[in-house]
Amino acid sequence: MIVYLASGSPQAIIWWHSYLLTVGYISSIVNVYSLDGSLIGSGDGAPTTAICHLQWNSDEQDLLWIGGYMGLALVHIELLDNRTPSPVEKVMFTIINTVPEETSSLSLTTIIHRTLHETAGCGLYMENDEILSGDLSGNIFHWTIHDIKPKQHTIIPDSIRCFISKDLVGTLSGILYNVDTQEIVEDFQSTIICSAWNKNKTICLIGLGDGTLINFHTKKIIGLHSNNAEIWSVCLSPNEELCATASEDQTTCIWKVNDEQNLIATLRGHTTAVTSVQWKHERIYTCADDRTVRIYNTQSNLYNCLYVLHTPKSLFGWFTLTYLKVDEDQKLIICTTQNGYLVIWRDDENNENDVPILCKKIHFGSLEGLIYDKETHRIVTIGSDCTVTSLRLHIH
Repeated sequence: MIVYLASGSPQAIIWWHSYLLTVGYISSIVNVYSLDGSLIGSGDGAPTTAICHLQWNSDEQDLLWIGGYMGLALVHIELLDNRTPSPVEKVMFTIINTVPEETSSLSLTTIIHRTLHETAGCGLYMENDEILSGDLSGNIFHWTIHDIKPKQHTIIPDSIRCFISKDLVGTLSGILYNVDTQEIVEDFQSTIICSAWNKNKTICLIGLGDGTLINFHTKKIIGLHSNNAEIWSVCLSPNEELCATASEDQTTCIWKVNDEQNLIATLRGHTTAVTSVQWKHERIYTCADDRTVRIYNTQSNLYNCLYVLHTPKSLFGWFTLTYLKVDEDQKLIICTTQNGYLVIWRDDENNENDVPILCKKIHFGSLEGLIYDKETHRIVTIGSDCTVTSLRLHIH
């Protein structure tokens, strides 16, 4: 007799080729075991539901129907590198939509899912094929995009808050460090929360915990929010003459980049802290703790709200929206939540029901960093569950 000690509270089992597959109850965890009881691979991309039935779709045993009390999903399963057994201890899942409507034309593949950070992950940066991730213990891991293990580990004597570049990292104490040498570059004396560069990398704007927006190179104060409310996010306009800051004071402010505290407009409407902002073409996108996404029109400098998106009722538990990215070519609005969900809407003001095309739990903690590469449709996230996840969107 062989006893399998499977993780993820397994609720159902099924044979897969010559292996045994266990599917977890709600946890989304699936394990693959050999006949001698050895763990071949595991992954957490399966549907988060109470499982009541498993059935293969074909003789090839690659497509698995997972029936649960909350719905039905068709899942494609393969070991990484398409080899059996795989030298890598992960299983890759693609959730395939079973409804052909336009609103269900998106699926996800989990590429990397790794837990290495000691405490809550915070801070994420990607440039070309390089990824940097940080945490509140001062750990910095340096990855390449296709690796499952970091190629470098650095520790600084402070809590990571955000990366300014691949060479510079900002901390909760307000100190800016050189990543390679761990030397102090600047002390802003207030938490370094966010940053934005222009295309030529000649201007870097840094948002601080005291409500100050500062030009890193000139040290000029570009903006200052009332009551010193934290600046949670900053981005530049397409022509880079203006910038937008999202703040704890429930507003998004528009500033002149080359002036000091030249406030052009204040965008209102959110009822709680505005946590992220993106500026694409003639639209500004914001998300907030009030669980909504607001889209503003910038034509003729009117800055009026075009429409509002609400998170679905199927998103369980208490949460806020933490980060936002926009793919203007595919017309996608991508958001993360405080309770670990990824939510994606079509950017369509005629979508009266504002129903997302994807809503999926990808972390067991708050999402504390979001990167999106629109060329490869890759999403990289970091969470308070000490995990870095790399996903790829499949847009049909």
